[in-house]
Amino acid sequence: MRICYLADAGSIHIQRWIGYFAKKNYEIHLISFRNRQIQGVTLHYLHPPIPFSFNLSYIFSIPKIRMMIKEIKPDLLHAYYATSYGLIGAYCNFRPFLVTCIGSDIMINLKKPILHGWITKYALRKATFVTSVSRPITERIMEQGIPVERIKTIPLGVDHEKFFPSSQEQKEFDLLSIRILEPIYNIETILKSFSYLKKDGFQGKLVIAGGGSQERRLKKLSISFGLSGYVNFVGAVSPDEVAKYLRASKIYLSMSLSDGASTSLFEALACGAFPIVSDIPANREWIVHGENGFLVSPLDSRGLARCVIEAFNNPSLMETATNKNFELIRNKAILQKNLEEMESIYHLMAKER
Repeated sequence: MRICYLADAGSIHIQRWIGYFAKKNYEIHLISFRNRQIQGVTLHYLHPPIPFSFNLSYIFSIPKIRMMIKEIKPDLLHAYYATSYGLIGAYCNFRPFLVTCIGSDIMINLKKPILHGWITKYALRKATFVTSVSRPITERIMEQGIPVERIKTIPLGVDHEKFFPSSQEQKEFDLLSIRILEPIYNIETILKSFSYLKKDGFQGKLVIAGGGSQERRLKKLSISFGLSGYVNFVGAVSPDEVAKYLRASKIYLSMSLSDGASTSLFEALACGAFPIVSDIPANREWIVHGENGFLVSPLDSRGLARCVIEAFNNPSLMETATNKNFELIRNKAILQKNLEEMESIYHLMAKER
């Protein structure tokens, strides 16, 4: 089978998913505005014609991409992210056409001014089939009038060979954040919360793993909160290093303002870190407050501090949650199983061509 993807070649999720099908000897073509090679994949890199605006680049590149697809002659076209690559795919008028929605393309863009909403709905309605990475996203897609028989929820999933619990009872790190340092991930609330913990005598330390545009500002903020020596910014880390940090951490923190389905959360659950995360739809699908983690209003730094103390005061809850969460991931979010489910959709779509 020959599959053509429209997606961001720089995304680790895209690299994992597309790499899986390349290893299974599918003929894989990737059309992308990001110049990143993936083993076994034929990359068709498009230099953005309007460098200062990716949105305009998407639109002006449609005729060229349409010609590329005609030359590739794929058995199916698969676009990731409805409001960018999904829009391009919709205008290419190729069938069968699959769109995968991964988060802000649905949960945020549908709330934006009319144009963004129209683009999203157009891409969804032109698709032969739609997949989403979480149940809340699927529900929003259905609200746009897409029939339920044309939608499937398939979480991104965890590589269970890399992400698994530690055999060591003693853990090196108390608190860990592994989200990238961008505004939507709201690292500032974690720092504020940690400053309250230190004022109350908390003896633990916080590790922040990840890079991003907010790194300099957040480091300055940490110093202004009096946290020098207690917060360790370790920068961007590889997936293998992420797994090591998670296995060595007691509590995983994420105060993201929005998520589609947080792979970081899945990885934390798989590695046995107790989750204290923002109370948003994507997290409520996986975390039941007080049972297998804690949910906190995204901007409630004092509430986050209280939950950290409550978790450390209740080691039996943390141990029970670790076992529950490992089973939860094994049953619902193993990458291999979810990719096999996507593969079955590919074969059904190719037959309908």
